[in-house]
Amino acid sequence: MAGMNSITVDFDVQIDSTQGTPYMFYGLGNTSGSMGNGYLFTTGTAFRTSLSMTDYTAKQDVKPADTTYGLPRGQWEHVTYTQTGTTGILYENGVEKARNTNVTITPGAIGGGTTTANFIGKSLYSNDQYFKGRMRDFRIYDRALSPVEVQDRLDNPDKRWAQIQELADYNCALAYFEDPVIGPVIIFPKDYTGDIDNLATPTDWTDQDGVAPTTWPTVTTAKSQMFTAAEVKDAIAAAYAQIAPDADDTYHVKVGYDGMSDRVLVTTTAPSSVTNSLLTDYPNS
Repeated sequence: MAGMNSITVDFDVQIDSTQGTPYMFYGLGNTSGSMGNGYLFTTGTAFRTSLSMTDYTAKQDVKPADTTYGLPRGQWEHVTYTQTGTTGILYENGVEKARNTNVTITPGAIGGGTTTANFIGKSLYSNDQYFKGRMRDFRIYDRALSPVEVQDRLDNPDKRWAQIQELADYNCALAYFEDPVIGPVIIFPKDYTGDIDNLATPTDWTDQDGVAPTTWPTVTTAKSQMFTAAEVKDAIAAAYAQIAPDADDTYHVKVGYDGMSDRVLVTTTAPSSVTNSLLTDYPNS
């Protein structure tokens, strides 16, 4: 966090009902022995973000007026902490939950700009509990997102999905899907030569309201273990040619690449006598 006078930490989290305390969603800082030694962290019980130049005895909190308030468990929550200068704001599901205008510790001051214990799901105190639950789309920005941008992170799913689709199409992906645990995933051909860890973003794309995104969804990317782009096209063409060679409606057929299973899936009313040769020609595909 060297040089950072402003920061945003933003993520989705689902806390397991059996989560023990104390715990941290994340901890950014340093340790000394079993103790934290300068850090920034957020926890859900009681819900707060804390900063310290040393340990818990010198921490500064950004917490709700009801200091006993805890994030609900067993459901997805969206958590955002922003800080610029001396103002720290903690959001729950895009709504401001706490504000402290007297935070004298900047992220960049922690550890003199050097932090070697930066964890997700783990506390900087060795006797604390590990986080138990699910977390996804974890982001750190080197600026404080505005309230509008924080809310935009919670934009309706249709807009978010449209952005993911555009990212996939713009970068010539094979498929994209929503994994129930890790969130959005984009799959690329096995011979893809681009950098799947740094996807290009369209500069002229706008959503259904004509608005260009200020941020794009964070996605998990991977390459197919089975197919190049040409091989997917060949397999799809072969399926249609085998089942409906004359393009008539004798059999219903739908063919497409499925990124989750890394296979070409064929749904058809044709009997096995028609489709068996496809399994022979494309084993395990």
